Amino acid sequence: MPVTQKEIAQQLNVSIATVSRSLQSDPAIAPHTRGAVMQLAASLGYRHRHKNRRRRANEIIQIGVLVRTQASEHQQDHNPTFSRFLSGMSEASRPMKVSLSMDFVPPQLCDAIHLPENLPLMIRERIIKGLILVGYFHPQTVAALNEMLPCVRIAQHDPSVAMDCVDHDDMRSMLLLIEHLKAKGHQKIGLLRTGTHLSFNRSRTAAYVEAMMVNQHQLDPELLLQVDDTHPDGIALAAQRIKQLTEQGVTAWICTNDRAGYQQLRALKQLGVSVPGDVSLCGFDNNQPPVDCIKLTSINAPFADMGMVAVRVLCEKIDSPAREPMRLMLNTWLVQGDSVRDQSDL
Repeated sequence: MPVTQKEIAQQLNVSIATVSRSLQSDPAIAPHTRGAVMQLAASLGYRHRHKNRRRRANEIIQIGVLVRTQASEHQQDHNPTFSRFLSGMSEASRPMKVSLSMDFVPPQLCDAIHLPENLPLMIRERIIKGLILVGYFHPQTVAALNEMLPCVRIAQHDPSVAMDCVDHDDMRSMLLLIEHLKAKGHQKIGLLRTGTHLSFNRSRTAAYVEAMMVNQHQLDPELLLQVDDTHPDGIALAAQRIKQLTEQGVTAWICTNDRAGYQQLRALKQLGVSVPGDVSLCGFDNNQPPVDCIKLTSINAPFADMGMVAVRVLCEKIDSPAREPMRLMLNTWLVQGDSVRDQSDL
């Protein structure tokens, strides 16, 4: 016979109403209680048949946006893609009658923002019905927030946390870059990785490996270069290794983000290595170049569209909390800069 909410309630010594509200992710129920209910329900094979709650025509829903950033007068300056995410969120919010509440979290609080003493007011006072996370937050923090209320992440996917994510297609992106470099005559193409704790670095590394296989290139571990973020000279050491490999015939590198690309461009210049004269560099995110750098060939993503989709997905999750989590990946495109040399010119 099918498992009932009454059986779950009896095993946990709670009321049937508590079980029902826990299965609907009601933030009024303590997180540990909701977690216990959901864990037991899953272990017993219980399937919650949630009836979608239709919002009234003029009802306004309040959702929160939590942004990892640095403390600054202009918070969004520290996250160059945030303004693009925000424009999409704002565009989607108006016709959907959604009101956005923003909270900027400095790095020193990001791994503890879920603790009672650090919870933003909009969460603590239950002002919001759902939350969009922008930037890196520790998986434990993400899991805790996701227990409190429906959440959606943008451009950060952690397989260990079952929640919705709106992302860009890194596999397509890597194929675009490698095929562009091959068309320019490059055969030995390396990947420069930064922080491995960031999901986009892991996904772009996996995409590089798959794209090389798709293009029938033999994978060379020497060409998977990791920047040591914990070492004060990590960027310079990576540039020295790139210079050595350039002398061994490696002609192009893909950096897992533009920030790392521009850092390497400067470091290589100090070593007397010309970009793109001696080696070509590509990046991700299509950020504006610093005043002392040439424009990188890079991957652009529909950041505004990602913001729009995040709002829509979160509203759907609020209305249908029992829906299974999903990961949506949007297409990207290549933007040519001045950092890739055509090898046929040699």
